[in-house]
Amino acid sequence: MRHRLGFGVHSPFAFRFVRDIVQPPRGCGYYSSFRLRRLLAPLPSGLRKEYALLFRLAARLHPRAIYLQDCTDDRLDDALHLGCTSVKCRHRLPKHDVTDALIICAAAGMDCERAAALLNSGNILVLRDLHGNPSLLQSAVEAMPGGWTFEDTRLAILVSSPNEPLNRLSIKLI
Repeated sequence: MRHRLGFGVHSPFAFRFVRDIVQPPRGCGYYSSFRLRRLLAPLPSGLRKEYALLFRLAARLHPRAIYLQDCTDDRLDDALHLGCTSVKCRHRLPKHDVTDALIICAAAGMDCERAAALLNSGNILVLRDLHGNPSLLQSAVEAMPGGWTFEDTRLAILVSSPNEPLNRLSIKLI
């Protein structure tokens, strides 16, 4: 709970990540927040929270590309587009190395070697449904050149940055 409010987080990037993306202050509004709430209203609470988190992630970090794998819900695509209007979501992983991309996939659909390659290129990797491949998170973290991990029981966000030491944070994301 303390980390979710930003207490005890010593990295400036991680503090801003927690305060702006994971747990924004009450009353903090993002552009398109009203449209996002209306888009996500029919979804169950857990999915609404997850999609809103991913929306804030795209809106704050402004990736050059967004890749969705193993996601058939158009509302996630629409939510990400609301957060980052200049980028279209692609529904397959890149065949070549990309940089500064947001990659969202189910843990069961990702293999360790591909996760390592994506993280070595300086990307943001979001692993959903970690129960589907519990060893993937540990393998991906070991392969990271540096950066930050924000880990929950169901979801993990890995932000690769080769110029930074590896910082792991266990935090309630959704």
